[in-house]
Amino acid sequence: MFLNEAEESALVAIVVRKGDHSGTFETHVNGHTSHGILADPVMLQGKRVNFNIPGITLKIQILGKDAKVYEFINIVFTMVKNEEGHIIYQFDAQSPGKSINRRSTVRVGVALDAQLVSTTDQKVHTIMVKDVSNSGVAVVAGGDILEMGNPIIVTFEDKDEGMKFSLSAVVVRKEETDRASVIYGCKLKSEYPALSHYINAKQRKALQKIRRN
Repeated sequence: MFLNEAEESALVAIVVRKGDHSGTFETHVNGHTSHGILADPVMLQGKRVNFNIPGITLKIQILGKDAKVYEFINIVFTMVKNEEGHIIYQFDAQSPGKSINRRSTVRVGVALDAQLVSTTDQKVHTIMVKDVSNSGVAVVAGGDILEMGNPIIVTFEDKDEGMKFSLSAVVVRKEETDRASVIYGCKLKSEYPALSHYINAKQRKALQKIRRN
């Protein structure tokens, strides 16, 4: 898939990295160029985010027509005015994107200890929450403790953000690692408005760290 083949209004994840710091930000396609797309600007605390940051690497991930997520690297990023005179994003890429295994919504790293309850047998496990998105949560366990389709409840607290969550989800993916641990990808059963606020707060902090470094 080439970048200019993305559907209008398709979900776009902007992934930026500088050194050990990274952040992911979400927008949507709202137009096309000969080699890329136009997209709505990301707004944080009422301000438009400018990704022209010295020393960063930038790539974008887009949900394709076939429901797969495609990743594009070697992106040229600019900010341009649309026909109404509003500043929007322009992303251009010469090479086609590569299909990747990833949720189609923005996820942020968490890396916090948590409690997981398997509601099929009520067993309680201590695990680590790897990352979260508005549609799912990834957890890491010290062994193979769950089966595909298992309903679970994950409870964790981020004291830095002053927020605590209890998320109901279903296991939809399982991946063994070389460290004898297992990563479970879990789909949330419902929407959690507070989770969106949490993700936005994590994004703001990630961008601040990238700019400082």
